[in-house]
Amino acid sequence: MGKSVKFETYLNEKFLTNFEQAEDYLKYAIESGDLELLQAVAGDLIEAGYTSYTITLIDSIEQVSIELKQQNVKIKI
Repeated sequence: MGKSVKFETYLNEKFLTNFEQAEDYLKYAIESGDLELLQAVAGDLIEAGYTSYTITLIDSIEQVSIELKQQNVKIKI
């Protein structure tokens, strides 16, 4: 049987360490319009080590600019 990993461990240590995946995760939460989901995703990003993020609405909810910061690394998407 394969080794099992907790979902939270995978999410924080593998999935969200990739900036593009983290951006997509946050963008999906925004586009869904579900505020509880957005709150959960924000918590996941904090647990994954992101110190802050900026979301800028361009024209509509489908067009957003997202800037993620992680341990003195700034990535603008």
